[in-house]
Amino acid sequence: WEKRNYLIDTMNNGTHVLMDRYAYSGVVYTSAKGYDMDWCMGPEKGLPKPDIIFYLKTSPNNLANRPGFGEEIYEKTAFQTIVDQKYQILAEKSIQLGHNWINIASEGNKECVHAKIAEIFSKNSAFQSCVDLAVNSGKEELVGYLNEIIMHVSDMFTIYLSNSRPNHSLNFHLFIPDAVNL
Repeated sequence: WEKRNYLIDTMNNGTHVLMDRYAYSGVVYTSAKGYDMDWCMGPEKGLPKPDIIFYLKTSPNNLANRPGFGEEIYEKTAFQTIVDQKYQILAEKSIQLGHNWINIASEGNKECVHAKIAEIFSKNSAFQSCVDLAVNSGKEELVGYLNEIIMHVSDMFTIYLSNSRPNHSLNFHLFIPDAVNL
């Protein structure tokens, strides 16, 4: 909340915002401790809604096999199983609220995950609106720039996936402002 206005101003000035976890991680982890999911979502009301959510899903057993698993308080297979269930509930709620939530299996090789993210991202309607706006405004040179964003975003996912010690499934949120400064 302390960065809400900054985030909104940044997006309204034409900046694309890619975030790791955003608000949903806190909602899920608090809910996994036994709190009601709707209650956990309460403080998030009024924050900007993501255009697209990529949830990089992996099994709790796969997490347990990663280096360093178990060093943090919530890095227990039983707790991560609950977290995984809560993420699925949150995904269903998010979809019902009109959010574009996409589950991506992240247990495969990094290149396959990277390719899937790049493909989905490039077809995202909000992103495509930016491309269409650039073309229709006679600023075709921006299309190349926008396509570079696709590669940058998918490269960022690759970096996160290659992190030797991600402690739980990741979710990323992409915001694309309604009005892009062309």
